[in-house]
Amino acid sequence: MFKKVLLKEKATAGVTGMALGTDQVFAMSVLELKEQGYDIKLVTMLPFKEYSCKWPMESQILFKNILDKADRINYVCSSPLNVGYSLQKRNEALVGVVRKLICVWDGSPSGTKRCIEYADSNGVPLIPVNPRTIELF
Repeated sequence: MFKKVLLKEKATAGVTGMALGTDQVFAMSVLELKEQGYDIKLVTMLPFKEYSCKWPMESQILFKNILDKADRINYVCSSPLNVGYSLQKRNEALVGVVRKLICVWDGSPSGTKRCIEYADSNGVPLIPVNPRTIELF
């Protein structure tokens, strides 16, 4: 599904915050397009370097494998002193570099909701995706 959207939008880069689940599925979709010969870059916008350190080992391995193939890795904050603040700053940085935001959201209060609201308030067009249409692993 992400590949179809990226191709339809003629995206030259896919930017992701690399959260567990949908963000990483998106990243893998960008990498698949790249492997298929499309001229597209994978850009990651991470809140801080230790972002994945408390995740299960399997998730950390996938995270590292994706980062190893990324064209650009950005760290928004120097340390995770305030994780919520760092995550919001990551979202703001991500919104600041995209032309459109693909948003997979189920309507619940969350960081995704805050990111969507931030994008909307800054005039970034939204491409909403129903989370029930996504295959996550």
